[in-house]
Amino acid sequence: MKPFKKLSLTNLQKRIISAVVILLIFALVLYLGKPWLGLFICLVIILGMIEWVRMVKNRPLSIVAQLAFILLGGIVLYAALMSLYWLVVMLPDVGGPNGFSSSGLAVILLLVSLVVASDTAAFFVGRRLGGPKLAPRLS
Repeated sequence: MKPFKKLSLTNLQKRIISAVVILLIFALVLYLGKPWLGLFICLVIILGMIEWVRMVKNRPLSIVAQLAFILLGGIVLYAALMSLYWLVVMLPDVGGPNGFSSSGLAVILLLVSLVVASDTAAFFVGRRLGGPKLAPRLS
């Protein structure tokens, strides 16, 4: 009997699988409604800050510059995610699914589509052009 062959995925395949899983989780959270979206956004903020700190702390910068980058990253991440949440909560409900306003849900889907498209383009352009990597261990 032959042992199972170890499945080896390319970097691109791993990224596609993780993107599909994350998008499915995000779709589920959008479907479940506002309380779950708020919790999900808090979790994303925490995970985003942990990742940003990991990337910044290994850079050859002074401690003041590292703290400034961490603070700046936190402010930007918080503002971006809270604006996404406010689109759902603050816009008036007009009978969308789970209490979302139809226009708010459309804007969220547009923003997510723009982020996915720009991230995908950045990945392929970065691979084609090369250059220094922000997170060499991850890239």
